[in-house]
Amino acid sequence: MIGLRPLSLNICARLLLLLCVPVQAQAFDRTIQQYVHTAWGDKEGAPSGTLALAQTTDGYLWIGAVDGLYQFDGISFNRYRPGLVYALLARPNGDLWIGLNAAITLLRNGKETTYSGREGVPNGKVAGFAADAEGTIWVATNVGLARFEGDRWIQVGADWNYPGKFAMGMCLDRNGTLWVATDRSVVFLPRGSH
Repeated sequence: MIGLRPLSLNICARLLLLLCVPVQAQAFDRTIQQYVHTAWGDKEGAPSGTLALAQTTDGYLWIGAVDGLYQFDGISFNRYRPGLVYALLARPNGDLWIGLNAAITLLRNGKETTYSGREGVPNGKVAGFAADAEGTIWVATNVGLARFEGDRWIQVGADWNYPGKFAMGMCLDRNGTLWVATDRSVVFLPRGSH
């Protein structure tokens, strides 16, 4: 059962940021001269309007932008496909989930499989993905929350005690709890719960 904790949207956004961003201690024994900084911009072919980043197990950095999906190999940017890309999720098996408007594409071993309303994808903009410890892929959209089961997307609603009309964002904490920012609150689903 999803537990409901009413919070303001501003607090919800901050809470999600704190819960989902891993923090690592930096070694302070280094000087600034020991660090290397490289920037890529328009001159180097970097896309503008970046909305999402993910790195797949093969080392490629994938960039979701307003004009398409780009693959970066550390030297050059290659536009993989056109179209607005809102969210990305790279998985340990090499899969890349691509969030679009009213569609989700799975890139697996160079082959694309696109899911739309026919396969249960919510008819809205994909705001983000999460993958739980059991391997279930969750998607937050501006029209609700859904999970991937088999070969279909299943809307999460009253049967899960989900109170939101849409999902603004989500993340998994280190204990496997799924946190979702809805239109009015932050809700959570402990690992292994329904």
